[in-house]
Amino acid sequence: MNMIKKAQAATEFMMTYGWMIFVVIIILGVLFGMGVFDIKLENSCYIPDPYKCLDVKFNSNDQKLTLKISASGIDKSNVNQVLDNPADLNDGIKVKGDACSIVGSNSLATSEDTPVEVSCDYSASGTTIGKEKKFEGTIKLQYKKFGGSNPHSVSGKFGGSAE
Repeated sequence: MNMIKKAQAATEFMMTYGWMIFVVIIILGVLFGMGVFDIKLENSCYIPDPYKCLDVKFNSNDQKLTLKISASGIDKSNVNQVLDNPADLNDGIKVKGDACSIVGSNSLATSEDTPVEVSCDYSASGTTIGKEKKFEGTIKLQYKKFGGSNPHSVSGKFGGSAE
């Protein structure tokens, strides 16, 4: 008889805590579904010297990435290897591993005085990034130093949440 009471007590104990755990799991599922735990990432970008990445944003409506870049200490006569010829940089900017096609003709020749906005179109990749979804990518740039003849290259990273 004593064994039956112990078994009944154990069963009631398991049922009570089982229902409580089940309710907690349902509540957590609802909170995740509502997006309470979705953390918006701060947009950030980094390109090593002589470049400086000042801002990055990704517009989810037209699938365009915009980077605001400045440069200092580079030979402005050789900047055409960087952004004056967009075909040279089409493989230079990648979002989530896919190439991002440069929009328009941008030049870093004046970027020491005024930062330059470099835009690229991600819609050609065939995938889309929705509003407030995470994006990340890489950028590769080339430059020549004053008085130097050899081109140098730098690689940077950027990321954040799409607007």
